[in-house]
Amino acid sequence: ASQLGDWLYNAVLLGYVYEATGSAAWVGAATICRLLPFVLLGPVGGVIADRYDRRTVLLAGDLLRCLLMLGLAAIVAGDGPVVLVIGLTALASAAGSAERPAALALLPRLVGESRFGPANALLHTVQDLGVVFGPAIGAVLLVVAPDYVAFVVNAGTFALSAALISTLRRRPKAVAPHA
Repeated sequence: ASQLGDWLYNAVLLGYVYEATGSAAWVGAATICRLLPFVLLGPVGGVIADRYDRRTVLLAGDLLRCLLMLGLAAIVAGDGPVVLVIGLTALASAAGSAERPAALALLPRLVGESRFGPANALLHTVQDLGVVFGPAIGAVLLVVAPDYVAFVVNAGTFALSAALISTLRRRPKAVAPHA
């Protein structure tokens, strides 16, 4: 759910920044601030995904990004400063840095080892479809609705993702044997 929203949001973000500033340099800054946290915090996200309950990591990331998208929508609706939009963009990316490692590590538990290969292929197919259809949906939203609506829609994808993740059962904690 959130994969489609991520790519929708990326297209809308860059379109909004260009519309608001008329500057390719600002678009470049937005792109850097959107992607650099993933590069810099990717290893930290992997550590978080390994040390904490993956369901909780995914849920917390989705809820935090949902709130940040609603904040972005409010700033865009109020014609707030572009620098604030870019700052919240960086925070949203940072909040999602543990998502991919947590999701990939959780996949074998969800589908079992015997179906891991097909499930992994399906996961990547869905991600690729998000890359194709997300920007197209974002472009349509930019044409038919105010800019802030696309950020609200992306917040909705994170809320939907969190709702789906919340249905996963927690893994029981291992009980230490008594001596």
